[in-house]
Amino acid sequence: MTTQAMPETEPPCALLAALSGDGPLGQVGEGLRALVAVWFGGADAAASAEFRSDAAAEPPAGNVGGTDTTTADTMTDDQLVAAVRSIARLERSIESLKLQCTSAIARRSTGDSRHEGLAGRHGYPTPERFIAATTGASTADAHKLVAVAAATTMPESFGTTPRGPRYAHVAAAIAAGSLSVQVAHLITGFLDSVRFTTDPEGLERTEQVLLDRAEAVSVDGLHRYFKLLRAQLDRNGVQAREEELHAQRSLRIWEDHRGLIHLRGCFDPASAAPIKLAVETLVSADLHAARDAKSRFAARAAEAALRSDVAVRPAAAGAVDRALVDHRTIEQMAADALADIARLAAAASDAPPALASASVVVRIDHDDLMNAIGFATIDDFGQPISAATARAIAAASGVIPMVCASDGEVLDLGRRRRLFTKAQRIALAERDGGCAHPDCARPVAHTQAHHIRWWDAHDGPSDLANGVLLCAFHHWAIHHDGWQILNRDGRLWFVPPAHLDPEQRPRPGRRATRLELRAA
Repeated sequence: MTTQAMPETEPPCALLAALSGDGPLGQVGEGLRALVAVWFGGADAAASAEFRSDAAAEPPAGNVGGTDTTTADTMTDDQLVAAVRSIARLERSIESLKLQCTSAIARRSTGDSRHEGLAGRHGYPTPERFIAATTGASTADAHKLVAVAAATTMPESFGTTPRGPRYAHVAAAIAAGSLSVQVAHLITGFLDSVRFTTDPEGLERTEQVLLDRAEAVSVDGLHRYFKLLRAQLDRNGVQAREEELHAQRSLRIWEDHRGLIHLRGCFDPASAAPIKLAVETLVSADLHAARDAKSRFAARAAEAALRSDVAVRPAAAGAVDRALVDHRTIEQMAADALADIARLAAAASDAPPALASASVVVRIDHDDLMNAIGFATIDDFGQPISAATARAIAAASGVIPMVCASDGEVLDLGRRRRLFTKAQRIALAERDGGCAHPDCARPVAHTQAHHIRWWDAHDGPSDLANGVLLCAFHHWAIHHDGWQILNRDGRLWFVPPAHLDPEQRPRPGRRATRLELRAA
């Protein structure tokens, strides 16, 4: 039995030379050497080996800082960061090679028939479809590759005079491995959009400015910069683009199958500015109130310790009153802020006549209202609301409660006499100074007058002793979370439900707290 001799394999001298040279694989070799240096030698070794053409392709002697079993989990923080940067550079170098191949495929796929050319012979109508199928990328990514390749690798010509690529500076950045295809696609796309309205010198300056800017900002930052740059390059077109955005504004409100009310809209900058300002200002106030609650609680604990001659425990300085913690997300705060803005607009003395005469009608059965069990409905909405919510929103101006008997007969409509008068609201504002709930920062303008003892179910009178100012959020909490309010000699105390504080210790209202601290 004879054994056929296997041919000897030549050492990969050509590959090593290509990875160490100045050709298309040279940048890949530099990126690969930097990654190897990080993986086996740590971040310091990577810094010394990166960009050196004489660096060995094998790991440093002794595997200093790493081993052949090194993983991302075993790296130090500095080593891990250096590895990610090296991988990103290697990816950009490979993308540069991919662009060169993409350019060649696109050029060889041209023809009079869809079956001609490289892509057609492989059964694909376009080079983008062929590249997407070959590389496993999406068609959108393939379109980006072809577009960037056309702008940076395919030479252009005017008449019989050949020229270099359309955007030479972008091409050089890609070849140097400092620019990704994604960012290159954004920059070349913007340059194409202003190419025929900008002189060649101005276009080249803009190209260089964008490359410099890309190093300092993210992709989102580039989009913002594009808008400013377009206005600078085409000042006469600013108004036309503004009118186009204004014409596309829209707002849609609808109720889904769960009963959630959705708002979806888009606005031009001038229309959106007051909306964004109002919502963000209210959210910011809520966030500041939550942040300041911690320091206020510590101050109260210290004051209580001084009065009782009891040392403050170390934990008290960093503690908060858990019964008063605002658990809303930023998005929930924004939703509440928008609802507050609408309520304020409807209640404003200078509201437009159409808005001032409009009312929200809440329909509820008399027994449900008296027992606080059951449901109510709001006109134009299909989702029922609880009797507790009906009680809460009925205190707001512009809301008309319609109380019906079991057979649907209207027993009472409106009953405006139950509402607090303007003079009473002024007096409540002087006493409470805004929302009276502990640690709330909402001002008087953002509050509603609430009956401590419900006007209908508890025969609560509309007088100052039975009134309190609450913001919409804490008004809702009073009705749904089980908070109780006590008025003792003109001072308000808020008693949390047992699930928030098993001891149900009363908390002083915001205004009363300020007066007490001031007196102390």
